[in-house]
Amino acid sequence: MDTWQSGDWMKQNLPMLVIERPGYDMGLVGSNVDLLKVPEMDVSSTEVRTRLSQHRSVRCLVSASVYELLRVAP
Repeated sequence: MDTWQSGDWMKQNLPMLVIERPGYDMGLVGSNVDLLKVPEMDVSSTEVRTRLSQHRSVRCLVSASVYELLRVAP
């Protein structure tokens, strides 16, 4: 978040819902944090965006609920 525009302000002023990531220091996210535990998926957002831009399926890369959201997105 240190590289985000207004990241410091967001950490100090907004409640955050954070998903843990392997190798990331959770102490860096701020104090207004609720941690969300989800099953780890070995997929990158870059791969998902690339496949979508090539009109290829991402069904095997994302959960069913995310797939449905992406399927109906403009």
